[in-house]
Amino acid sequence: MKHTLSKKEYKELISVICLDIKKYEEEFIYLEDLYEGSKYWETKICGINHILCIILEQFEKIDVSSSEIINFIYNLSDNCNFEIQESDERFIDLLLSNKLNPSISLEEYLIYTQNSIE
Repeated sequence: MKHTLSKKEYKELISVICLDIKKYEEEFIYLEDLYEGSKYWETKICGINHILCIILEQFEKIDVSSSEIINFIYNLSDNCNFEIQESDERFIDLLLSNKLNPSISLEEYLIYTQNSIE
């Protein structure tokens, strides 16, 4: 199973696992199972760098160190099945080969594109 994180999910995962500043909100409790599954390679979690940049800006506004978050994210793959989508060639090709549906947000389109990559 593969799951690409939305902005809210990505921020929740960082807040709980990296920063340890809160417990999972009830609506995001499933992230705990996804993360645990990724430790045993049952689940692949994907994070898109564009979304991460937006989250980093939000955390910087409340004086949270972005370097701590970046180090955590880039070392996450040492502990679990986590992929960072840095807009590689496959991603860009797929992104450009599809027409953007005006009824969905850019975030939704990026997630759709990532989920379409095998």
